[in-house]
Amino acid sequence: MPCRPDPTLFIISCSSRKHLAKQIRFLRAENQIMKSKIKGRIHLTNDERSTLISFGQDLGKATAKKLISIVKPETYARWLRKQPRPSPEKRPGPPRKPIEIRELIVRVAKESGFGFGRILGELAKVGVHDVSKSTIRRVLIEAGIGPKPSKHKTPWDQFLKSHAEPLWACDFFTKKVWTRYGPPTAYLLFFIHIKSRQVIASTSTIHPHSKWMRYQAQVFLHSAKKQGLQAPSILIRDGDKKFGKEFHEVLQAAGCQAKQIPRGTPVMNAHAERWVRLIKHECLNHFICFSDEHLDHLVEQYLEHYHTERPHQGIGNQLIIPHSHPPSTSGKIVCKTWLGGVLKSYSRVAA
Repeated sequence: MPCRPDPTLFIISCSSRKHLAKQIRFLRAENQIMKSKIKGRIHLTNDERSTLISFGQDLGKATAKKLISIVKPETYARWLRKQPRPSPEKRPGPPRKPIEIRELIVRVAKESGFGFGRILGELAKVGVHDVSKSTIRRVLIEAGIGPKPSKHKTPWDQFLKSHAEPLWACDFFTKKVWTRYGPPTAYLLFFIHIKSRQVIASTSTIHPHSKWMRYQAQVFLHSAKKQGLQAPSILIRDGDKKFGKEFHEVLQAAGCQAKQIPRGTPVMNAHAERWVRLIKHECLNHFICFSDEHLDHLVEQYLEHYHTERPHQGIGNQLIIPHSHPPSTSGKIVCKTWLGGVLKSYSRVAA
């Protein structure tokens, strides 16, 4: 049976603005008289309450609170607060990546624990280029894997970048070596080229005396030339007393000046500090060394992985020593492991 239209609504819809105001005053007066005849509190059903809220939302919150008389304005305001907020409209985003790529991103993250940038580099190595850090972040968050902390560059980083070609940095790192006579501390000296991120590391020694330091300076200059890098002109170092006179004499004879950074400013030697953290976190902290030869083997293996298999965010997620052929986009993706699975890298196996 069709619903009969409300004659009151028909009259209101056909009224002028001035006449409409008179009608509202009439209806409010009628409502007040009817309310005065009712004793006690007026109880509304959920449907009645929803009707008032619906019409009140069309009028606006402030106007509805002024007009409401069947309940207190505070009660009506409480009804409005309990209303569920409408969910914002979702903007259409970019199309989702194929399931194979999303599964690969999650796999690499779970197997390796790499951050967004490192995963991006590993994907590029296996021929997956149509992804970005934001895509990796979104895929991992959907998979319940939290984001990694972001990194911020400093003005000193920008300065080093603009003078990176002939610039090197050096530092020591140490590792306990367990022997039958106790756990002496073994020292290793390394040099890192700021532009290419290539690293030259010494063999370990328990006694880094001046003669050993002189020999390491000679090895450094010879290795840099052998690797085809520009002859070093500036070497950044800290104030360690092991950098003695003999060490500086070898460098000066080759036209390289060793510049000591101010005390308590490790950020000025950030590339070296970062590399020490890398080799310890990714390699050395996972092992107990029982001889100098064992430690040297670990460092040698890590350097091989570092130069030929590990992508580096500081140089655009590229390999320091790139492969001779571009990455294939077909074939099974495998996880290559070094040092018993401590180091991981991804590549494709030819079909």
